[in-house]
Amino acid sequence: MIQKNYFKFIAVGLFLLGTVSLVVGYSFNYLNIQASNLSSGFKVTYHQTGENSDSSGRLLQAIIERQQQSNGEWKETVLWFDLDGKTVVKKTEKYAINGRGLYKVDEQNKRLVFLGLRPEVPVVPAPEDLRKNPDFVREDSILGYQTFVSRQAFDESNFTEVYAAPSLQGVPLKIIIGSGESKTIIEAVKVEPEDKIISTSMETPNYPISYESFEKGIKSMERGGNVQEAEQMRQELNRRKDNER
Repeated sequence: MIQKNYFKFIAVGLFLLGTVSLVVGYSFNYLNIQASNLSSGFKVTYHQTGENSDSSGRLLQAIIERQQQSNGEWKETVLWFDLDGKTVVKKTEKYAINGRGLYKVDEQNKRLVFLGLRPEVPVVPAPEDLRKNPDFVREDSILGYQTFVSRQAFDESNFTEVYAAPSLQGVPLKIIIGSGESKTIIEAVKVEPEDKIISTSMETPNYPISYESFEKGIKSMERGGNVQEAEQMRQELNRRKDNER
C-alpha cells in the first residue's frame, strides 16, 4: 500500500500542477517509507522534449537545472523555449523547502505560488521498496545510475513512466508522459556531484504566498471522487498555513 500510494501521488502531482516539468520535484514529496541516509548534494540537468506522431524527431521544450542539497531541499531553474526549440521565451524558478512546501516564483505578480506539500524530513526509497511497487516494470540505467521504472497507464497511448534513482535521493532521471499521439520526455543529460558545483541559496524570495492553485486542485480531486485523499491534503495544507503565519 505504501508503494502504491507513492506512485499514485505522482499522478496526482501531474494533475494538480498542470505542467509536466514539476513532477521532477513533486513526485517524491509524499514518500512515507523507511528512511535511509540522504546522499551528498548534486545537480541534474534535464532536457524536456516533445514529439508527435506526425512530426520527425523531438522538439526541445525546456532545459531544467535542479540543484539538490544533501538534506533533500532543492532549487529548480527552467528555461522554456519557443516552438523553434532555440529561442528562450521564459525563465521560471521553483523551490522545495523541507517542512514548508513546493513553490513556484511568480515574478510578474511578486508572489510565491504554493504547489505542493513537503515533509519535515524527506526520505529515500530503497531498491527493495521500488521493486515491490505494483507498478514496477523493470530496471534501467541512465548516465550510469541504476533506476527503477514504474508505469501507470490508462491505455497504450496514455501513460506515465518514472525512472527513479535511489542513489540520488530517489530523484527521477527520466519521465515519459504519453498523451494520445504525443509524448513529453524529461530526461537527465548530466549529473554533477556536490564538489563540482557552486552552492545555490535555498532561500525563496520574500513574497506573499498564494494557495489558490493548490486549493483548486484539491477541489478537482474531490469532484473526481478522491474525497479521502483530498481531505488529507486539505488538513495538511491548513496546518502549513498556520505555520506560515
